[in-house]
Amino acid sequence: MNGDRAPRAIVGAVVVGAVVVALALMVTRRGNEPKAVPSAAPTPGTSSPAQVVPTSKAQTNDLQAQDNLQNALDAANKIFAQYGAYDRATPIGLVAYAKPGLTYEPADTPSKGPDDISLAVSSRTWAAAAISKTGTCFWIKDVAASPVASYGTGEPCTGESALGARAPGWG
Repeated sequence: MNGDRAPRAIVGAVVVGAVVVALALMVTRRGNEPKAVPSAAPTPGTSSPAQVVPTSKAQTNDLQAQDNLQNALDAANKIFAQYGAYDRATPIGLVAYAKPGLTYEPADTPSKGPDDISLAVSSRTWAAAAISKTGTCFWIKDVAASPVASYGTGEPCTGESALGARAPGWG
């Protein structure tokens, strides 16, 4: 009877190994897809809900700024969940939670590009702005008492101005 278990265990291990490899390939391929931009605001603390495939270079450039803002907001929401306030979702605090390569500016300093985010932070409100390579400035804002983030575009491209974001999505 013990002789029957050894071959079954080996077959079981091979099957499990094949499933793990298949799942790893699926996850790797998913990571190469274009980044998402919500058509409607995501729930605070969650990632963008939908994938959008860019149709032009301009849209790709805009999506880069929007994705970076969404990533920074997701990081700020993780900080909020941990500490109960946005106070620590500052440039220093975001480095540990946001994707690498993003830089941050004070609330009154304009964004210099899609990877450079201007922040306005208080205990209950977090807002940010980033300028796309097309020259469009995107805003994102989250208020602790609100169930969803607010979005907008405008000038100047500062975190301070992003406090004026009121739309449910960028477009």
